[in-house]
Amino acid sequence: MNLRRKRSLAKLIFGGLLLIILSTGLFIGLGFKDKVANLFSEATGTKAEIRVDAGSNLGVLPQPWRNLAQGGEEPDTITKVAQKIKLLQPNYIRIDH
Repeated sequence: MNLRRKRSLAKLIFGGLLLIILSTGLFIGLGFKDKVANLFSEATGTKAEIRVDAGSNLGVLPQPWRNLAQGGEEPDTITKVAQKIKLLQPNYIRIDH
């Protein structure tokens, strides 16, 4: 069997297998179409029950806005804005490179 014929046979087999796999997926997908449509069309109807204990104390509130990040690709990146950053009083400055 020559090379051209082998390639043709391989393409035919690959195409057939691909067709079978896609057809099977389509067949399975059509079987679940009502369930999928129901998922995306409406909510389940279960009411949310949210309870808040306003008397509880969770402790100190984290302050992530007190932390900054700065790219360090260029020299003197922070020095240009150092005075403005001091006014923010950050706890932590992460220098990325």
